[in-house]
Amino acid sequence: MEERKELIPLANAHVRQDTNADGTKTPWEVQENVTNDLLAVLPRDISDSYIFKILSFARKFELLAFNIGMRHMQEELTGNWEIEKENLLSVIKGLEIANSKLAEKLGDLIGEEEE
Repeated sequence: MEERKELIPLANAHVRQDTNADGTKTPWEVQENVTNDLLAVLPRDISDSYIFKILSFARKFELLAFNIGMRHMQEELTGNWEIEKENLLSVIKGLEIANSKLAEKLGDLIGEEEE
């Protein structure tokens, strides 16, 4: 089974900051788990505790935006399904009418031959 691509990258992201040999710190990197793809670079002077607050904040609003998008897509699809359903019901009704007319004509023709 193929592993599903993560739909919300920040949900499983991590932050990383290295310390150089001279003691200076590199900028913070926000990376996707598994792939380590770079999602963002933040300033080096952000404290450890504050960087996790920032990541938590970003995750919260990414999830909210994702859920809003999913609801919007569901509403769009539901509206389109209703339109498609009405179109198909109209076609079925037309076919039922045509079928009744055809049965009536066949009945007339068969009835004429028997007499």
